[in-house]
Amino acid sequence: MKQVRPSIHNIELSIRAISETAEQMDDVVRLDIGQPDFDTPQTVKERMATIVQEDTPTYTSLWGIPELRNAIASFEGHKAPFSGEHVMVSTGGIGALFCILDTLLDHGDTAVTNDPCWSPYRMIIGATPGQHRQVSYIDDTGQVQESAIRNVIDDTTKLLILNTPENPTGRVYTKEQVQHIGEIAEDEDLYIIADEVYDQLLYDAEHCSPANLFPDRTIVVNSLSKNFAMTGWRIGWAAATNEELIHDIGKVNRATTACPNYLSQQAALIALQEAQDYTAEMRRAYHERRDLVMNHIHELGWDCISPDGAIYVFPDVGQDSWDFANNLLETEGVAVVPGEPAGPSSDTHIRICFGSASQEQLTEGFNRIERFVS
Repeated sequence: MKQVRPSIHNIELSIRAISETAEQMDDVVRLDIGQPDFDTPQTVKERMATIVQEDTPTYTSLWGIPELRNAIASFEGHKAPFSGEHVMVSTGGIGALFCILDTLLDHGDTAVTNDPCWSPYRMIIGATPGQHRQVSYIDDTGQVQESAIRNVIDDTTKLLILNTPENPTGRVYTKEQVQHIGEIAEDEDLYIIADEVYDQLLYDAEHCSPANLFPDRTIVVNSLSKNFAMTGWRIGWAAATNEELIHDIGKVNRATTACPNYLSQQAALIALQEAQDYTAEMRRAYHERRDLVMNHIHELGWDCISPDGAIYVFPDVGQDSWDFANNLLETEGVAVVPGEPAGPSSDTHIRICFGSASQEQLTEGFNRIERFVS
């Protein structure tokens, strides 16, 4: 038999091992998967019960139903002058990322991400003909590392990904930082993929999208998963002012799923039109949990930036992240994500999700962690 493409065969699903082990155990505090502990907004569930009874789900346009595309354009309209024709609906944010990367990256092309970054970027890029490069965008003082970024860019580089608010650190890039990174992309003629799936979950900062400053070269990726606690509905999108580019990205959507799920698109439309207050409620709860978690981290003496957005903290625990995570799960029943898959700078970090657990569960989890480290 001929071999599978090496870039696919060599993809590691490493952090899933922690979650799969935790699922088989009793009395585990789950601080691993970025799964909001909030339910789908009630208005969505109530309206969808009627739609399921009255509608006949069908194929839709491969770019999504027009009403939803228009609603997304309105939702994202503060970033750039989007219209419905500038939007492609996808199967989750990860579906949008794959469609974009598979459209842009040819054999020999490279994509740049921050170090640390959301580890599935490497997986998604590995599933395309392209290759991944990684560099720390920001130094310890908050300055953009321009020379380091430019050093990983060459004639093969096609794009960079800017994730703000950022998974796993919770960093929200300032307008000045976004401007500086965007100017590098402009100088090097790169696309910017703006992964903004946490842009409604902000605590002590304002969100600035690269699309605000560089609309002609930015492709915005967003979804319902975190901002509306609708992970299982699997609806995301890509938005770009370049209508021809969105048209081409949609061809990959067609080749993978034919079109987004009809019923999930209807749920997304209801959420965007009627569930903004629910997002505000989640944001307030997450803010309180962030403060609780940071108090525990300070008591432990761990080095950790205070997240201004998203639902994670990313402390440095001072030892191998895999050993720490596996031993913590085995001895104390607390599941966290090792930092090593996020990048070379993160092999002594762990990711803790405070969006997946109540304050009581977080307190219990940190009581166990404190017992473990002492």
